[in-house]
Amino acid sequence: MARITTQFLRIAVGALFIFSGIVKLNDPSGFAIKLDEYFHVFSEDAAADQPDIVVRLTDDMDEVLETTLPLYSFDNTRDLFIESSISEKTVADKLEFEQTVIASIDDKQIIEYKAIFRDAKSVRTFGFEVSIDNNPIYQQSFNSQKLIQEPQQAKLELKKYIHENSFLVDFFSHLTEYSLWFSLIFCALEVILGFALVIGWRVALVAWLMFLLVVFFTFLTAYSYYAGYCPNRFAFAGFSVLLLFSILVFIKKSSALFYKLLLLLFILIGTFVALCAFTDLCFACEFNKLKMKVTDCGCFGDFLKLKPWESFYKDIALTLFIAVILINSEVIKPWFSKKFGNRLMAIFSIFTVGFGVFCYFYLPLWDFLPYKKGNDVKQVIEYLPAGERAQDSMLITFSLRKGDDSVRVSSSNMVSYMNQGYKFVPNSRKDKIIVEGYKSPIHDFTFTRNSDDRDITNDILNGTDYMLIWICSDITETSQKDFKNIVPIQKWATAEAVKFMTSTYTGPDLASKLLKEKGLDDEVYRCDQKTLLTMARYNSTLYLFKGPVIINKWSARSLPSTKKLTKLCKE
Repeated sequence: MARITTQFLRIAVGALFIFSGIVKLNDPSGFAIKLDEYFHVFSEDAAADQPDIVVRLTDDMDEVLETTLPLYSFDNTRDLFIESSISEKTVADKLEFEQTVIASIDDKQIIEYKAIFRDAKSVRTFGFEVSIDNNPIYQQSFNSQKLIQEPQQAKLELKKYIHENSFLVDFFSHLTEYSLWFSLIFCALEVILGFALVIGWRVALVAWLMFLLVVFFTFLTAYSYYAGYCPNRFAFAGFSVLLLFSILVFIKKSSALFYKLLLLLFILIGTFVALCAFTDLCFACEFNKLKMKVTDCGCFGDFLKLKPWESFYKDIALTLFIAVILINSEVIKPWFSKKFGNRLMAIFSIFTVGFGVFCYFYLPLWDFLPYKKGNDVKQVIEYLPAGERAQDSMLITFSLRKGDDSVRVSSSNMVSYMNQGYKFVPNSRKDKIIVEGYKSPIHDFTFTRNSDDRDITNDILNGTDYMLIWICSDITETSQKDFKNIVPIQKWATAEAVKFMTSTYTGPDLASKLLKEKGLDDEVYRCDQKTLLTMARYNSTLYLFKGPVIINKWSARSLPSTKKLTKLCKE
């Protein structure tokens, strides 16, 4: 029975690895973007928690306003500015004077307070305090009359209050520079290991590499999924201990203690799961989709989008299947001789890596993106499947307080409680998705002309004319050859009255300067960074639209001739 099970799992797991790897290797830039997301999340989560900047305003010793601002690790100083003005107003046939006090930090208004005076000569004392970790860094009192004539300025020194980040912040930030390399390596490794397992090449080594690779993917999907539960240090520590212990157990596969250690591992896993499920030791909140760090894992690229929990459970099952293969690896016999197997694996590996490199330079062979040839962008944006909601159904609740009594109420009941004397507790809003709405695969599809800030998106979505959009995701990384090759296409577009647009997420002024230096039209059209990265898997990519319909797209490595463009625009 063990032999049959192992042989079945060998083929099933191997085939799944090959399929998953090829789908991602078909679009290595897409998986690189997903790795980028994870590296940014890891960097943010490794950053030290910074205290808040607390700003308080008092009126004749009574605190009337308090607000908090985030303190960032890069903060050094901030400029504080306090000003005031007075105006007349009539209430119930009585003349009153309203003095407005406004405080700004770095030109951003943070406090606005209105005080009512019975006559223009009345004087009150306004107190202003800025503190961090209950340490006042600025304290001043102002005569209400003098404040009108003499606005106050101060420079807040913040550097000494910043908590230093660990080396992991910079470490994960730097890893983003190598996301594409990691993508090619991981995706190619999946295909190669899957093929090796199927043909029985060095099964013990392959099974171990598969086990470690799946554990890595399990960690990523778990990190995404369980972020929705607000995991604490106990959860991360418990997961790390189980991971290290599981590796130790399989290292002892040939030991007489192996099955005892395996039983102990299952007991520890069960205990850990029970602690997470029935106690508050692991998680600090109920599951909230909005708190998830990464919304999909990219396991099958854009071919099949899986939710983080679906990916996590899939990876758990794969881990168990590979564990069975590890335990019974001796029953798997190679299909070919050692010499032929080595040669076959070498050739297969070269072709696998080559396939990924080709798909990067010349765009995916199988295009599963929403911006694929033939798609009508407007229809994709507006499409709503039957039975789906256009938006999420949300339950929004707030905390209210009256004396020692506090309640949490929904937004619809909030007014009635406030009429009973309850007051709103700042920063107490909580959102919970009741029914998830349909999310279109195309969103943030907006193009804005930089010279006059005109949004031309509707011109594309509702137009009927041909249009070329040259997407240089990061124009500073666009090669000199790409600039040279696009010049004749832009000249052709001008001669044929076909609109030509250059879009990038690079700063528009810098982009315009570079375009002008290369002899191109220096008009730049701004667009969301993620949208451009989705549209242009290679930097740069050329699109031909007819209204909202994508006629074709080309990597800069395979730009069409002007003759071909002329033919396409006449079809």
